[in-house]
Amino acid sequence: MIVAHPFWAEPLGCGAVVRGRHRLFSQLFNKVSVLFLSSSSATCPLPGATFHLQGALRREDVQQVKRYLDQEQCSALYFSYDLGGLAHQLDGYKMLELHDVMHLREQAFSAYGYTAPISVKSADELASMRRYDSVLVLNTEECRYLKDQGVDQAVYLPPSMSFAQCPVSPEARPIGCIGSQAKPNLHGLRECLGLLGELGGVLAGPLSQAKEVSAVDSSSLLNMGIVDDVADFYNQVEVVLSPIRFGAGLKIKVLEAIAHGRPVLATTHSVAGFPEEIRDFVIVNDDVSTWNKKLVQQAKALADRDFEGFCRKHFSAEVLIGRLQDVFGVKQPAK
Repeated sequence: MIVAHPFWAEPLGCGAVVRGRHRLFSQLFNKVSVLFLSSSSATCPLPGATFHLQGALRREDVQQVKRYLDQEQCSALYFSYDLGGLAHQLDGYKMLELHDVMHLREQAFSAYGYTAPISVKSADELASMRRYDSVLVLNTEECRYLKDQGVDQAVYLPPSMSFAQCPVSPEARPIGCIGSQAKPNLHGLRECLGLLGELGGVLAGPLSQAKEVSAVDSSSLLNMGIVDDVADFYNQVEVVLSPIRFGAGLKIKVLEAIAHGRPVLATTHSVAGFPEEIRDFVIVNDDVSTWNKKLVQQAKALADRDFEGFCRKHFSAEVLIGRLQDVFGVKQPAK
């Protein structure tokens, strides 16, 4: 696994996805090494190695990576994010983890008046993807899009997520929202802050520290800050809000809520790319500014649905390992 971000220490989003991949690979392969390309003093605590890079990737850095891979006899290479400048110089079966189709993400940001943090030309991004042996895609809609664009090696592989029923505390509040301070999250928070204040909701994660929160009477909100264990958040809420209107990839927090037995009040974008049965566990309404107590009650009424069965059918390790075995069975058998 070749990564340029410390996924073992990232509590949300891509960190959770890559930790799940590491667990899957550890069940599928006899040996899994993590090669961390660090741009700081941080090192990887997992079996493998850390290479500290100074600025842009140099020829000697590529040679060092090659020597390490030869030494470890690594024949299957997994890349979290497109490191084409390195990946396309290496030998072996190469997999790209596609968290987002970046050019689609950029277009979505622009449509809402925002500038995406990463800008890439669609032709360049698609050309780089085509050079990998497999492209693992979290989102069913994005997988279909890529195949239409000639990325025939795109494979739908959602995140792995085990069901972890979380009891509802007697002091639980009707609604809650958890997430990072990414622009789509902040945009959605602004639109549902009124409802959070009205119903005395819960906020957690970096999003809870956004300046917008100061506009709400603090006595009406339970602000949990950054929680060490997300179960502490889910224990305090009956319905989770996902007011996100734009972006790309898959909304991991929607899946996480369902895996903790919590129904979700969401936008269409928040549930895009999930299996169709997601609709059994969410209430979808795109006019976030008009979300109200009635919609929350409709979502709460879904609490007795089979959340565990949904997670087992689509996101269990057994299902995803089977798909990975199919991937390697085409090109190269897993060890």
